[in-house]
Amino acid sequence: MLGSLVVVATVALAVLMGGEGGPGVTGEPPTLTANDARPSIAVLPFRNRSGLEDDVYFTDGLHEQLITQLRNIRGLSVRSPMSVSSYRDSPKNLREMGEELNARYIMRGGVTRAGESVRINIQLFEPPRVHRRLFSLSPTSSVSPS
Repeated sequence: MLGSLVVVATVALAVLMGGEGGPGVTGEPPTLTANDARPSIAVLPFRNRSGLEDDVYFTDGLHEQLITQLRNIRGLSVRSPMSVSSYRDSPKNLREMGEELNARYIMRGGVTRAGESVRINIQLFEPPRVHRRLFSLSPTSSVSPS
């Protein structure tokens, strides 16, 4: 599962820095201006799409792992889990959240777990262009007890 998150972090970096996406990536890379010397991103809390209360902790753990991986990317400012936690199930739109978090990019997603199968859906948006999805990725992995 962590491997999938690393892939997502790498794809996010490529998109944010204007590179090519790769397999499974949709959308086009943004055009960075001189004011975008250090792009900023807020990763909203993931939605637990499996509907099981026990999976909330699992989903939150994956969210925090992704933030940790993104923080390892030099030149990318990542909002903390505490900063974004109040946006779980928020009725606010992406533009409002981006302005309040002072983030150029917003990443949101959901986690579905069924048995040993886990599917993560992640989307990256640029809030000033609310309906502009920069990429979408949905890797599926198996989780086996260790």
